[in-house]
Amino acid sequence: MVSEKFRRQLRTEAEHWWSAGLIDANLYEKLAEQYQFRELEHSASNRFIAILIGLGSILLGLGVITFVAANWQGWSRLVKLILLMGCFLSVNILGFYLWQQPLSKGYYRLGSGLLLLGGLLLGANLALMSQFFHQSGEIYELFLIWGFGVTTMAYSLRLTPLGVLALILVAIGYLWGWDFLLQDSWGTPVILGHMPLITSLVFLPLAYWCGSSTIFGLSATLIMGSLVIVGTRLNLPVFAFILPSALFWGYDSLFREHPLTSSFGTITRRLTLTLLSIVFYQFSFHWGTSSAFDGSSFRKISLWFPLLDSIILSGVTGFCWFRMGNPWKLRQFQ
Repeated sequence: MVSEKFRRQLRTEAEHWWSAGLIDANLYEKLAEQYQFRELEHSASNRFIAILIGLGSILLGLGVITFVAANWQGWSRLVKLILLMGCFLSVNILGFYLWQQPLSKGYYRLGSGLLLLGGLLLGANLALMSQFFHQSGEIYELFLIWGFGVTTMAYSLRLTPLGVLALILVAIGYLWGWDFLLQDSWGTPVILGHMPLITSLVFLPLAYWCGSSTIFGLSATLIMGSLVIVGTRLNLPVFAFILPSALFWGYDSLFREHPLTSSFGTITRRLTLTLLSIVFYQFSFHWGTSSAFDGSSFRKISLWFPLLDSIILSGVTGFCWFRMGNPWKLRQFQ
């Protein structure tokens, strides 16, 4: 799609060409129809109106926040619940309505922003409602539940900003809650232990669904980082450095026919080179540094979860390298 900046420059140049006699009125009309010169001023007017609406919404939101903060303690639980749910639903419904409007009307970005705000409000609702009903828990559980809730919104709307927000929230929850994996308990620690596999099955398809290199890059970074953390803390350098490097170097051979494979493969190879550079630099000064965990760590059942994921991803890596080295054998079976 041609950018608006190019269309404005072309309109200015076409007017100069017409006044100089280089083109006639018929050619100018064809250019105006092809590149929609008459829609430029209308788009600028809609953008100005959207800015005014946005500023007004911000001022109105600040007023509402001030009013709520001043009267929050005096309201009953029912009033608070109605207020929270009403705010969450109204923002998402309005954002979804504006998001469905044509791009030429300029409401798409405003709707996307409101839907992103709705994803942020989801976390606020989860935190406040847990306080209302006296449900205690760890902060990393809030981030994980919040992140997967936003992931559902991103899948249903096919919206890249929501996918990016979901990945950031899940990554924060994973880094915050790693130490709870050592408690050897079921429940949320199982999600922490299976983070490499969960990210591969949940967020990588989302990247293809949205066609977003940003989501793919963040997903690959989370997978690589979780494998490095697992392998380093369990004193398994094969899973810490060799597995993620081999996996992402040969990843583009896994979905060779997909149109996004080329751009995504560039991202994975850059991440691989970055990881290897860091590893070689680290080993050049700290070779043979012992792990923080000893052999007794494997007595914890929960620590076998990331090990199982590493084994499964090792099989995927082997298949990727098989395809990369023997593409003709696979074509015989297709």
